[in-house]
Order: sequence, then structure tokens, then C-alpha cells
Amino acid sequence: MNKITQLCLFVLVLCTSFTLKAQELNDTISPPQQKPLPAYDTNYYRKYPDRLIVAWYQSVNHYDIAMNQLMTRADSGRAKIDYIADANEVTGLEFNYDILAVSFGFKSTPPIGSTQKGKTTYRTFDLSLGDNRWLLETSYRNYRGFYDKNTGVYDTSYKRTGVYFQNPGMYNVCYKAKFLYFFNHEHFSYQSGYSCNYRQRKSSFSWVFVSNLFHNKMGTDSSFAPGLLQKYFGSYHDLNGLNVTGISGGLGGSLNFVLFHSLFLNLTLLGGLEPQWRNYHHFDGDFAKRAYVTVSGDFRASLGFNGKNFFMLLSSLNDVSYINSGQLEVKNKYVSGSFTLGYRFKTKTPGFYKRFQNTRLYKFLG
Repeated sequence: MNKITQLCLFVLVLCTSFTLKAQELNDTISPPQQKPLPAYDTNYYRKYPDRLIVAWYQSVNHYDIAMNQLMTRADSGRAKIDYIADANEVTGLEFNYDILAVSFGFKSTPPIGSTQKGKTTYRTFDLSLGDNRWLLETSYRNYRGFYDKNTGVYDTSYKRTGVYFQNPGMYNVCYKAKFLYFFNHEHFSYQSGYSCNYRQRKSSFSWVFVSNLFHNKMGTDSSFAPGLLQKYFGSYHDLNGLNVTGISGGLGGSLNFVLFHSLFLNLTLLGGLEPQWRNYHHFDGDFAKRAYVTVSGDFRASLGFNGKNFFMLLSSLNDVSYINSGQLEVKNKYVSGSFTLGYRFKTKTPGFYKRFQNTRLYKFLG
């Protein structure tokens, strides 16, 4: 083999070696990792998972239990009872970071007019889980001590004293779970009107599926009906206990109307059919079980300013269930309102929290 041929073979082997090495290098070097795109349209709303959110709030709530006998229509107006239990006005602080939130009240102010209305004692607990796709709200509410707002209709002494009929032994205990699913979660953020870590930037609407599961226990010492009204209530004159278990499913809608990417108004209306299983208890020991299908409703509204960092929210919730036996009608309504003022602070995500964000639990919750 001459020298020219040997030189050509050497150059060919050398080029082949460089080609193989380059191929191996390309195979081992992967393209830089890119952050996953959010599962929603950021032109419509924004989430703030990297901000520490501190908010000051005031909240107030009460139970409204309206009772009316339907046996004698002529007397239904004068025999209508409207029991109210007012809770204290609570002032507190709330802290949010990503999907974690904690709040506590540091001041509690009794409602005005407790001398005329009597004293209400109460215990409440609320826990929510979910995001803008779905939301699970659970609650426990225990109120004792009600007054009748309609006392002036049947008690002539009210004009002189201003004192309402009081039922200090009357109580209402409710365990409830509510599930909401938002069909337009890519463009609509329900949380932006009621929490601190979302911000709706453009107007949007979503249909909502709603489902409720609850148990409500209501009772008193002798009778729900005041002594002056018992003659109108027939066989229900000594009714002193009513336990109701219900489950419901239905549809509704929620609208976020936004101006200048910051000013907003949310209106949410939900409703559905509700099968109920009821136990009626009487003072004389009589007991009756009934099953009915009725309707339930939920109206919510919020308005305010939700900027990039500063936000101010005013919200109201009205949760209503109807209990109608054909002779006695009961409308059980829980009303709450709150005012929230806060700011979102820029922070660096701690290392331990970054590891939590990579877990299956976080991805399920977030």
C-alpha cells in the first residue's frame, strides 16, 4: 500500500472518530428545561403562588329562621315568626402563601341591642379545599339564643319596651359540605372575588355545578312558637325539635365583571333540587318522620379593587334551604359578610416548599 493510500485511510478514520464523538455529545446534552405553561389563560386571570399575602378583615354573620303556619291563610301574616341569631363582629388577620392560608380573629364585638334581643352564643368552623376548577367548602355552625324580629306584630308591649320575644334555649346546629365545579376555569377565577391569591383581569362567566350534603338539627326547650301564637299553629303548637338531612345537586352561574383590570363585581347564583329526610319532635313526646323533595339556593356577591399588589374586597354569602310540610313552612338562611384589605409581598420560595411543590399532593391540591 503506497503512502498516499495510507494517508487517505488515516484521514477517514480520524473524521469518523470525530463524527461519532460529536454524535455521542449531542445525545447526552438535553435541551434546557422550560417552566410548564399554566393550565389557564393568563390574559384573563392571574395566580400569585410566589407572594406572601397579609390581609386585615372584619366579618359578621347571623342565622335567620323564618316559620309560618299554612293551615289558616287568614292568620298566616300575624302568626309569622322570624328568629334571628346575631354573631359578634370579628376583626382579624389572614396570611396566605400559594395554596396555604391561615386566619385568626383578635377582636370580637357584641352586636348592638343585646339587651332588647338577648344573648347569642355560637361556635363556627370552616375549611375549604380546591382551586378555580373545583372547590369543596365544609362548615360547622352552632348557634344558641334567638329573638323574634316580628314581635311587634303580635305583642303590644313591644311598642312600649322595645324588647323582642327571646328564646334563649333555642339552638341550630348545622354540618354542611358544598362542592362546586366551574366549567370555564381556563378563563374564569371565582376565587379572585373571595380570596387573596387570585386576580381576574378580564370579564368572564362560568356555568357552575353544585352539590350539597348537610345535617341540620334545630331544637328548643318547650316550643318554637311563642305563647301568644301557639293557637295558630294547630298540631305544631308544641313542636320543639326538627332534624333534617339533605342532599342536593344543581346548576348555577357566576359572573366576574372587570373594569381597568382591577375594579370588579362578582355575582353567583346557585340552586337545585334537594331530597330531605326530616324528624319532627313535639313537647308531648310525639314523633314523626317525613321525606320531601324541595329546593335549595345560594346567592353570593363581592365587589372591590384587586390590583397587582394591593386589594380590597367586600363580599356577602346567603345560603338558603326550605322546609315545607304543607302545614308548616320553615326557611333556614345563613347570612355572612366580610370586608378584607391586604397586600401581596414579593418573596423567594423556600427550598423545603419547592420540594413540597413537586409532590403529588401539591399537584392535586393546586
